[in-house]
Amino acid sequence: MTIDLHVEAADSSSPQTPLESQTRPLETATGPRRTQWTLGSVRVWRGLLVWLHIISAVTWTSQALTLMVLLGISAASPPGELKLATAEVAELLDLKILGTSAITAAFTGFGLAAVTTWGYFHHWWVSTKFVLTIVQILIGSLLIAEALPVIVDAARAGTDGPVVFYTVVLGLMTVGLSFQVWLSVAKPFGRTAMGEQAKQRGSGGHLSTAPAAVIAAVFVAALLDIVPSALLSIPLPILSLPTLTVALVLRQRHNRRGAADSAADRGDGVTTGVIPSVVLRRVDSATEVVSLRLTTTDGSTLPSWEPGAHIDLRLASGKVRQYSLHGDPSDRSAYDISVLRESAGLGASIEIHNLQEGSPVKIGGPRNNFPLVEAPSYLFIAGGIGITALKPMIERLDAAGADWRLIYRGKTRRGMLCADDFDAKYPTRVRVLPADTSPRPDLSEQLRSVPPGGAVYCCGPQQLMDAVSEAMVTACPQGTLYLERFTATVKDDSQNRAFQVVLPSTSTVVDVPAESTMLESLRGVLPDSPASCETGVCGSCEMRVLAGRPEHRDDILTGTARERTDIVYPCVSRSRDPLLVLDA
Repeated sequence: MTIDLHVEAADSSSPQTPLESQTRPLETATGPRRTQWTLGSVRVWRGLLVWLHIISAVTWTSQALTLMVLLGISAASPPGELKLATAEVAELLDLKILGTSAITAAFTGFGLAAVTTWGYFHHWWVSTKFVLTIVQILIGSLLIAEALPVIVDAARAGTDGPVVFYTVVLGLMTVGLSFQVWLSVAKPFGRTAMGEQAKQRGSGGHLSTAPAAVIAAVFVAALLDIVPSALLSIPLPILSLPTLTVALVLRQRHNRRGAADSAADRGDGVTTGVIPSVVLRRVDSATEVVSLRLTTTDGSTLPSWEPGAHIDLRLASGKVRQYSLHGDPSDRSAYDISVLRESAGLGASIEIHNLQEGSPVKIGGPRNNFPLVEAPSYLFIAGGIGITALKPMIERLDAAGADWRLIYRGKTRRGMLCADDFDAKYPTRVRVLPADTSPRPDLSEQLRSVPPGGAVYCCGPQQLMDAVSEAMVTACPQGTLYLERFTATVKDDSQNRAFQVVLPSTSTVVDVPAESTMLESLRGVLPDSPASCETGVCGSCEMRVLAGRPEHRDDILTGTARERTDIVYPCVSRSRDPLLVLDA
C-alpha cells in the first residue's frame, strides 16, 4: 500500500509553497476564471476608459464622414433649399456634436497613453496617433469651424463659396481618423528611438498601468466634460486637461521611484527579480491576523500566479518570509496576503503587523509548488492561517462546479480568516470548527469518505498535518495527500562530508567543507545566487544538476521525487558523490 505523499513547506506566520511539483496541474476541473469587477480594480477603469475612447473615436469618425457627405451634397446641388439645408445641418453638426466627440476622443486617447503601457513616445503607433490627433484638432477648430458659417452664407446667396475645398479637407481628415482607428487595432511598428533609449537605461523603458484611482479620474473627467461642451457648443477639456497633467506627473514620479528602487536592488546584492511595492490596503481581518494588499510602486502589472502560489516578502529589516497568495489570480494589479502575528516568533510577523498603508516592501516570486491538481473530488483540511493557501483553490473549483469539501479548524471563530464568508457562500460544503465551541473533527471518518483518486489538501499547524498524514495510511489509501508545511524539519548534520562543486559556466571548482552549506560556499563565486528561507522550504535557491547525485535534505521533494538527480536546493542539500556539477 503506497501513499503519494506530496509535502510542501511554509513560514510559521503564513503558508508558503516551494519548488516545482511532479503532479499534473489542474486542467478540465478548473473551468473559466472569474474576474474581480470592483470599483477598486484597475481592469474595470481601464476597460471603461478604453470603451469611452472607442465610442467617441468612432462617433467622431462617422460624424466627420457625415459632414463631408453633407458638404459634398451642398456643393453638388443647385441654388435652393437642399443646398442651404445641407450646409446648415453641417454647421449644426459641427457646433453641437462633432466638436464634443472629437475632444472626448482626443483626451481619452491622451489619457490612455498616460496611464497604460502605451506611453506617448515609446511606440511609433502611439506617437503617430498623438501627432495626427493634434493636427486634426487644429484643422477642425481653426479651419473647418471658421469656414462653415461662410459656406452657409454662400449657400443662402446661391453660390458654393469654399465648400469644395473644405469637403476635400474633411475627406482627408476622415481618412486620417480611419488610419488612427487602424493604428489602435493593429498597433504596428516598434519602439521609438526614445523608447529604446529608456529601455536601455532601465528607467521608463517598460511603462505600466497606473493605479485604479488615476485611471478612474481620467475617465470621469472626460465623461463630465461632455456636458458643458455640448451645452456651450464649445469643446472644452475643462476637467480633462488638468487631470491629464496630474496623471503625467504621477507617472513620472512612479517611473523615477521604480528606477531608483531597481538601482538600489542591483547595488545592494538583493536577488534579481525583486519587485518594489507598497502596502495599498491594510485590514485587521481576524484576531491577530492582518491582511495586506500589495501593489507595485509604479503601478505595473504583477506576474501571474495560480492557486497554491506564494511570494517572498522582503521587509525593511532585511527579513524575508514567504506568504501564500489568496486573492483573485486574474487580478494582476495587486497581491493579497494575510499574516498571523507570532509573538514568540523571530519578529517578522510583528514587523508586518506594524506596516501601514503606503509602507514600502519588496516582493519576490511568485512560486508555486503546491499546485491544484486534477482529481474527481477534493477534501481540504485547513488549520488557522493555513486557509490562505487553500482559499484560491476552493474558489477556482467552486467556479468550475467541481466536487469539494472543506474542514476548517481554528482556535476561535474570531481568529479564523474568512470563516463567516465561507459559511455564507458554501453552507453545504464547509464545516467551520473553532476549538472553543466545537469538538475535534474525526479525521479518519472524513478521509474514509474520499472517493478513489480523490485529492486531500492540508495546510495548518504541524500537529494537524501529522495527524492527517497518519490517518491517511489506514483511512484513505485510495486518495493522495498534499501538505504544506509551516517550518523546516530538523536536519542532522553530524555525518556531513566535504565535497566539490564544478561550475562549467565559470570554469570553477568550489570546495564545500563539512561545516558549510553548499549555498554558503557557492556565494564566494556566485554572490547573487538566489535564496530566501535558506532552510529548504521555499525552493527559491533551486539549481540544475548536470552530473553527480545530490543528497536531498529539503522539505520540498518527497516520495520518489527525492530520487531526482536533475535539481538540488543548495541551502540545505549536499552531494552523495565527491563531485557535483551544477548549471549555475
